[in-house]
Amino acid sequence: MIDYVKRNDIFGDFRRNLSNSEIARIRGVSRTTVVGLRKLYNATVADKEHPEAYEDLLQAKPKYKDREVDSPVLTAEIKALIDKELEQNAIKLATGLKKQRKRATDIHEALLRQGYEVSYRTVVRYIRNKKPPKYRHLSKTASSNRSMFQENLWSSTGAR
Repeated sequence: MIDYVKRNDIFGDFRRNLSNSEIARIRGVSRTTVVGLRKLYNATVADKEHPEAYEDLLQAKPKYKDREVDSPVLTAEIKALIDKELEQNAIKLATGLKKQRKRATDIHEALLRQGYEVSYRTVVRYIRNKKPPKYRHLSKTASSNRSMFQENLWSSTGAR
């Protein structure tokens, strides 16, 4: 997104007859953005019937198309079904049935079989956000335990 100050600077570059590529490079925006702004600028300047349109263009904030979302894919109902599967996985893990847990692909297939239209990537992203990170960087306690083990090893062997 560009703000109106940067947009007005681009309009000034148009008046200085710089090329679209030069403007894009100088201002740090894509060339397609510059092309779109040039079309808007040229149409406004060419409009002789409404001279105030140019001033309005310089003072107005840029307008962006609102992204239309048909329906949220990950509904509360789907989240509840995924959570239920994750709870069952936790029970299986606690009872020693580690290999019988459902993976993300299994959960996704179950949702598709039940008639829900949700992508595999959405299911994986939701599961990843629910789980705590599996491995963390070595903490101070882990590094201190390792150094204590090394101290005991060296003292028992007499080597340093």
